Amino acid sequence: DERAPRGYAAAVRELQGELAAGRDGLDSTTVRVVEEKLALIDRAIADAERALAADPANTYLHGHLMRTRMRKLDLLRRAAALTHAVS
Repeated sequence: DERAPRGYAAAVRELQGELAAGRDGLDSTTVRVVEEKLALIDRAIADAERALAADPANTYLHGHLMRTRMRKLDLLRRAAALTHAVS
């Protein structure tokens, strides 16, 4: 996302690459759950971004967006760590 901080976007890309590289070593149920959770988080991020476009001064929305992005990073880190644990 072009509105996300550069460090965030780079971290997401790196972790997604690690997850993709190790995906075959994970149980299919684990992969499905991670993908479902990431899709849910991505929808929440998109919703927050749309809301902020309509109300850019809303501090609650800024905080919500930041927390949701951090949840995505946390999930990606945990999933990537799982790929390293099974490799």
